[in-house]
Amino acid sequence: MQTRYAPGARVVIRDCEWIVRRADASDDGGYVLTVDGLSELVSGKSARFLTRLEEAEDAIQLLDPAHTRFEQDLTPALKKPPVHRDPAAPDHLGGSAHPSRPQGRHGPGAVSA
Repeated sequence: MQTRYAPGARVVIRDCEWIVRRADASDDGGYVLTVDGLSELVSGKSARFLTRLEEAEDAIQLLDPAHTRFEQDLTPALKKPPVHRDPAAPDHLGGSAHPSRPQGRHGPGAVSA
């Protein structure tokens, strides 16, 4: 018997969004869904639902990723901050970015030939 609730699927049960972690066959012919909460109300919580009970109430909505609509987040708090470089931080070659400090292999601890 193949389940339509694959691990990783997102479902809405009892007005909250969950991610399916497991779908085990139950004795009543349905499944026991082990889920983790995604909605604000259930975030960080785990639960188990019997699909036969929830489907009887038409309470399980399987979210289809093909119907996902992307929207740009325009909130000011989430705008990308400017990049600031610390002048004392080493550059990608291992030396210092500061002009008065030695660069590359000639820095502190370097061996002279």
